[in-house]
Amino acid sequence: MALIEIIQFSAESQNTIQKAANVFKGVKHPQHFALGTQVQNNNTIQITTEWSDAQDLATLQATPEHKSFITGVRNSCGALDSIFHVPLTRSVFGPDGPGTAPVVEFVQSYFPTSRATPEFQKRIEEDFVRFDGIYREGVKGELGWAFGWVIEEQEHEGIEGEKAKCFLVMRGWESMSCFEESVKHDKYKEAIPILFAWGAPWRMWHVDQKDLNASHDS
Repeated sequence: MALIEIIQFSAESQNTIQKAANVFKGVKHPQHFALGTQVQNNNTIQITTEWSDAQDLATLQATPEHKSFITGVRNSCGALDSIFHVPLTRSVFGPDGPGTAPVVEFVQSYFPTSRATPEFQKRIEEDFVRFDGIYREGVKGELGWAFGWVIEEQEHEGIEGEKAKCFLVMRGWESMSCFEESVKHDKYKEAIPILFAWGAPWRMWHVDQKDLNASHDS
């Protein structure tokens, strides 16, 4: 398992990305960072981090390095639009991890928290693996994936009377065109009803990652 943190904020000036990259230099211990802009809204910057020493959120938030990092991001880049955390099935910066891909796809599905029992979550994960087994026969330029359940409960207009538990999939691509070609393939059309059967609201976005992406070693 790998705990990742996703931070999103609006770009108020052209040098905001460089300001965000400069914050990485202040982190003393080796960590993994990726930085980019959303393809669908290039005014939104996303930082994806993986903290090598943290196995749970409480441990991460208690470390001086993390506190300093978050303070640095806020001071350099302004108010954050969102920040959330996901324990994923594998390191996104390790072998076959999507974290260093040129383009990273994120898909977040929303389920009522009251339904999201451990048994329900296991069934969703099994469905996704079954979907991927069919889909990947037709994919082009895919660079690994990982999935997990977002720790923080989320609001969604499609979930009434309670918050949502979110299932997040992160998938790397060589380019945006590789993604676009892959979802036109017959194998995608064959596989996607498995996920649509969930009847769940979902959100997809892509991050065009910058050359500043790298594992940062002090």
